[in-house]
Amino acid sequence: MLRYLRRRLFQSIFVVLGVTFVSFGVLFLTGDPAAVLLGDVELTQSEMAEFRHQMGFDRPWYVQYGDYIWRVAHFDFGKSYYHGISNATLILDTIPATIELAIVSTAMTLVIGIPIGMFCAFRRNSLTDRATMAGALLAQAMPTFWLGLMLMLVFAEILRWLPVSGRGGIEHIILPAITLSLMSIARNARMVRSSMLEVLGQDYIRTARAKGLSERIVQYKHALKNAMIPVMTIIGMDIGYRLGGSVIVETVFGYPGVGRMVIQSINNKDVPLLQACVIVLALLFVGVNLLVDFLYVYVDPRIRHS
Repeated sequence: MLRYLRRRLFQSIFVVLGVTFVSFGVLFLTGDPAAVLLGDVELTQSEMAEFRHQMGFDRPWYVQYGDYIWRVAHFDFGKSYYHGISNATLILDTIPATIELAIVSTAMTLVIGIPIGMFCAFRRNSLTDRATMAGALLAQAMPTFWLGLMLMLVFAEILRWLPVSGRGGIEHIILPAITLSLMSIARNARMVRSSMLEVLGQDYIRTARAKGLSERIVQYKHALKNAMIPVMTIIGMDIGYRLGGSVIVETVFGYPGVGRMVIQSINNKDVPLLQACVIVLALLFVGVNLLVDFLYVYVDPRIRHS
């Protein structure tokens, strides 16, 4: 078990280092990081050389990367060129909104997706099962930005039940959460159905039924627990997606989270802020998936005894 945990921890550290290297390389995509940061500002050659020296761009790239890693390890993400304040302050101001949206959308996924998958598995090949799975496939095929615009048009513009954008009460988070979770609800429902059908065909399930156990105990105590093992991986990836991949949803609904700030930093050519956002979102994604890997130890006895 400890070997498994150490291996997962090492892999997570390697992933984070890879993300820092990629985010660090953003500055060098055009060949001159000073030109990227200055944008349209025109400087003389001497002023440009002075700026490169102040920013440390005249040093070897591996020295710059080592300094970058050191600052990131101390949560020093530098200063935003557009806002003029610390990037850490900007992220701390916006990340609660992203986490709030991730929690609500994940709760919707679990409360709706898992029961639908179980319901369809228990009624395999019925008309309800086929119709539900067809609807789930359709939900997975919908582009996220299109779904958000349609929900906004119907519930905010036509019916005027919910606000168009912003963050405030629970009414502000309903439409973004539905948009962010609908595809995951459909995918998890299909995954739970497939996993449940596989588990219900195992020998130990037939043995439990042969012993006279009620169908409810067989389904919920014996089948569901084992069927949830592969689903946990998908749920962990979904949470990471909501934390790091909510850029489109937050932009469509004007939701003041980290995802929206990523788009703003790109539009403003604020590379230091973009780097900080990428690293923080990557840390959250890796942390959630690492937590899921640790939960495997308690859910799957094969890992504990391996």
